[in-house]
Amino acid sequence: MDQRRERDSEDEDEMDQRSERDSEDEEMNKKRELVSHLSIALKTTAKDVLLMLYRQRYPAQNPFVAPIVALKRTSQGKFVLKTNKAMEKTITANKVEEFDVTILFHLLKHTCGLKKNEKAWSNNTTLEGSIKIVHNLRNDNAHWTEAKCTLEELEKAWVDLQGALRNILSLAGFTAHLHRVEEELRNIRKDDTPHKLQGKVREELLSQYRARHKTQLQPLVWAGTDYAFHHSVTNTYTPIRITTLRHGEVTEVDVNDVLVRRDGSRVKVVQGDCGTGKTSLLRHLATSWAASTSAPSPAVSHLKYLLLLDLTAAAQGTFTVQDVIQEILPRTVSDWHATTIIKELAKAEENVLFMIDAFDERYDAFKDAFKELLKKCPKATFLVTTRPHCTQAILKLSERACKIVITHGFGRRAAFDYATKVLQMSGKEGDLQDFISAILPYEEILAIPQLLCWSCWLWLKHGKQHVSSRSSVFANMTDFLLRKMCHINGKRVFAGKLPPEGQTWLLHVGRLAFILLQRDEISLTHSSTEIKKLEEEATKLKLRPHEALSTLMQCDSSMTGTGEKLVFQFVHESHACYLAAHCLVHHFRGNKKATLTPLLRNMNQKQQRLILLFLVGHLVSGQTDIPLQLFDDIATFAQQFVSFSDITYYLDLLEESGYSQQLGRALSRRIPTPPGEEPSSLPSHTASYKRSLAGQLWLRPKELQRSKALRQILMQAKPVRLWLRFCDEPHNDELDPVSGHKETKGNPDKALSLLASVYNDSHLPELRLTDCEFISTPDWPQTVWWLSLQRCNIHSRVDLPRGLLKLHLSECSDIENLELHGCVTKSMCIEACTFTRRVELPQNLQRLKVSVCSHTNLLSLPQNLKHFTFDGHDLPTLPHGLTSLHVSLDNFGGYVCKLMKQSHALIQQLEEAVQTLPSLRQLIITDMFIIPDTFMELLLEVQESCPRCHLRLVSYCPLKEDTRGVIKDTVNNSSLPSVKATFGEEVIKSSSSLEDLLRKL
Repeated sequence: MDQRRERDSEDEDEMDQRSERDSEDEEMNKKRELVSHLSIALKTTAKDVLLMLYRQRYPAQNPFVAPIVALKRTSQGKFVLKTNKAMEKTITANKVEEFDVTILFHLLKHTCGLKKNEKAWSNNTTLEGSIKIVHNLRNDNAHWTEAKCTLEELEKAWVDLQGALRNILSLAGFTAHLHRVEEELRNIRKDDTPHKLQGKVREELLSQYRARHKTQLQPLVWAGTDYAFHHSVTNTYTPIRITTLRHGEVTEVDVNDVLVRRDGSRVKVVQGDCGTGKTSLLRHLATSWAASTSAPSPAVSHLKYLLLLDLTAAAQGTFTVQDVIQEILPRTVSDWHATTIIKELAKAEENVLFMIDAFDERYDAFKDAFKELLKKCPKATFLVTTRPHCTQAILKLSERACKIVITHGFGRRAAFDYATKVLQMSGKEGDLQDFISAILPYEEILAIPQLLCWSCWLWLKHGKQHVSSRSSVFANMTDFLLRKMCHINGKRVFAGKLPPEGQTWLLHVGRLAFILLQRDEISLTHSSTEIKKLEEEATKLKLRPHEALSTLMQCDSSMTGTGEKLVFQFVHESHACYLAAHCLVHHFRGNKKATLTPLLRNMNQKQQRLILLFLVGHLVSGQTDIPLQLFDDIATFAQQFVSFSDITYYLDLLEESGYSQQLGRALSRRIPTPPGEEPSSLPSHTASYKRSLAGQLWLRPKELQRSKALRQILMQAKPVRLWLRFCDEPHNDELDPVSGHKETKGNPDKALSLLASVYNDSHLPELRLTDCEFISTPDWPQTVWWLSLQRCNIHSRVDLPRGLLKLHLSECSDIENLELHGCVTKSMCIEACTFTRRVELPQNLQRLKVSVCSHTNLLSLPQNLKHFTFDGHDLPTLPHGLTSLHVSLDNFGGYVCKLMKQSHALIQQLEEAVQTLPSLRQLIITDMFIIPDTFMELLLEVQESCPRCHLRLVSYCPLKEDTRGVIKDTVNNSSLPSVKATFGEEVIKSSSSLEDLLRKL
């Protein structure tokens, strides 16, 4: 009897507890419904009332003034915009329909002529006070979703909202709208399907994901006893760089532009590589909508329904539309049939957004359901993420216009913003500058949000030591994952050397990474042969198989009717390449004759480049048993990734190797040369030296800034040609096979000092500088033979190196600041340069070419000059010992009459000049308009003054019948060794011309 009474008492207690739980559940459901009603009312009815007031007041107060301008006129408005860049962008666009309650509140308060004193805004009976009530309720909405308030507080908030809206309508003169607004609020409070369904959708978006250790709106959760780092999307989300291709032009856009449907496209395909921010973008939008934050993204603020399907963790098998709804809303489907939900979504028309993440991973299973969803919800917007290889297949599924946007991960500014947020959350904002400086060389880490997050966290724990090289970054990440997430020998190893079991497991996963990269696969199901084999190896190593697999690979899981379904993939391609390189190191250690080419042949170039970088990092990390010939193999394979115009990859390899001397020697033996081009012809006395010279390099500021690696290459390679380019805008040069690069200006002093130290005991046959600015005299390499300065500005006096064989100046300004005396011994060319003062040329100069230069009369020609080529208008004073002279005009001028005038003036100068040139042996005149009479006068003058001269003439003027015979007789009877005159297309030459004599011989 006592036992029965005891059991009855226990049953009564259990019934009381169940009744209490039911009561709590009922109250919680009521609170959720009321929160949903408040959120809907604030986003629709309340927003519409404030928008009516804004449209009434703003134009009257600010005629023909944009809202952003009016708001910036006030100090408080400036402060609001400074703290909320998204708001500033929306107001700047002036898309009034997208203004939310928060934006309307600030515009009304600061630009619409309302009272400024705080007393009015604190009084609930005034127009200003009623507006503030609506704004406060909108801000409180985010806290309501966390269920931190009572049902009574929510009911009071609803009453306050009704009273505030009635007061605004009455005081603003909108009494005609009172009945409509009250009816809308009553409809929202009705217990009807649309409003309840919206609440359920929000609730499920905020609920925990079906995988055990992953939440849907929190992309990264760290595990481990002392690594309890955790952040949410809303705290650290930073916009990624997004572009769209339209009419052949790439345009950068923001997320709001992605979802705009002005072009009629309702399917938006977001493509990008792993880790570039596709999933985070979708989760940010979902959080912004579901959490009802005070500043939601304008792109989703108007939506009634937002549904997110993550196909990486969806059930196995082929999808139907009902399956899609079951995956997105598993608890909601228990209250409403999937068909009912679809009908409600269709009724909402354009106010529905479906977000499908990782379409490419389940394309075959999901494509039919996608087509069916497009038909059932014809006005809904679909935001789909995929990697690039699947984009075109997805586009074919839609019968209407689609829009493609591409995610590029972080730009540098965004990366810095993200790092700032993470470090500030951890109280380490003082480390920001050091962290940014250390991480700058690793572009893939800056660009990939996921990798940057890891690097931030490892910096917080280890500081600078983990970012000394790309390999060290990934080595520390991998070591962190193994130690903090995997039990080895029954415990986590937080310090000391990684146990052999962990090292062996790392090798097994590295082999799998290498196999997947060769097969161009990204993920494996739990039932695959490779994963089963890894589980067996984990068991042998006494590891926990599921935990060990999830350590170095990302595990996505979902609960299905048959149990949990798992999919494994590497967190990013870069990490897979690091693990594959780790596997290759062990392979080369065991096989001394192995080579890289057959191993990497089936991979794409991006993977090959990364694996080589990581392999070099492994080789120099204390692994002394690696064969030395492997460095030659690496250099040979790396040669395909460089050209004479870009050796950046060589510098990457050297920096990654810690400036290994063995690798430097191997790379220096493979300096590229332009295809089909041999080194420049060098003087005969240097023929023996020419055989030891090879290669040509074009060095831009980004290479010159990496002086340590570049010095190592140059010291051992000594290339025959160097072109230092300091341009920061592309140049147009049809003769150059490589276009200019947009780079910041380099420092010529540092660059030339580097070359001087490299070539201090060896010759530099040819050096060219482009787009350079000389502020002071640099330290020139004194062993240079040929020097070219192109588009250089010479601001101060610059001493050129002594002993130059050839100097070429092109498009330079202020060349009179160059110290030319005694520096050139053979040849000099001056093209398109400007002179402002007299220029003294080297006295021992033998050959000179002057072309298209201004104020050439300021040139002082050396007395020992033998060969002179002139292309211009004003012939300078010629030295008496000149033996060869080539004269031409620099331009046609567009008119024959102008050319005739210029030609006649230049010929007159030439007739006077030849009278002082008794040693002249060759005179060539080209590109002029010389009439026969002028030619005969010149011929007579040359015969008298220079009897041993060979004369050549090319004139645009055609011969007439009455002058042809005279010209022929004059040429044939000339006493000069040879005469050849071309008029138009007719050639007349003397019978004793040099060509005839050579032909007879």
